Amino acid sequence: MINLDDFLDNLYHEIKNYTGMPQLILGSDDIPIEEMVYPRGKMNFILKYNPQPRQSIIKTREVVPSPETEFDSDIEYTYFLQPDATLSLNFYGEDISEYVNMARQWFLIDKLGRRYFDSYGKCVIKEITPTENRKTFLETDYEDRQGFDVILGFSEKVKIIESTIEILEISQEIRNGIDEYELDI
Repeated sequence: MINLDDFLDNLYHEIKNYTGMPQLILGSDDIPIEEMVYPRGKMNFILKYNPQPRQSIIKTREVVPSPETEFDSDIEYTYFLQPDATLSLNFYGEDISEYVNMARQWFLIDKLGRRYFDSYGKCVIKEITPTENRKTFLETDYEDRQGFDVILGFSEKVKIIESTIEILEISQEIRNGIDEYELDI
């Protein structure tokens, strides 16, 4: 399974460098209020490993050599999963449209975000939501916010090896007119 925290750490540098955002906060970072600046951005996963309700799990079955010397082969099952994760990008402060647009560009343009995800190997951009006004009231005043979400699709492969019973011997013996069976594995 892909480690989304490491993924977000790597993505952070790409977005920060491209947008030139003065301060970009990762979702898990706790920044003291006095250290926060405007304009700033925040990115975090709001949904991790969201299996699709009608996701088809592809399964293959293959006979493979057994690591155990007393057996010739085992059965290997391979499951292919495609979970989603939703990455939320929020920008805070006045005059942040340029930063929002540059972040959107990074995800939309093949030579930027799409190339990054292709090189990552197991990830595709499935959807980029429209930019929303996410202005919020904070105790005594409003905070200007804009943001959008990016739905990412991941591809994962899980392998399970199941030991097999290769020889099964059943012997029958009649004792006092009663059939008795013995099973030897």
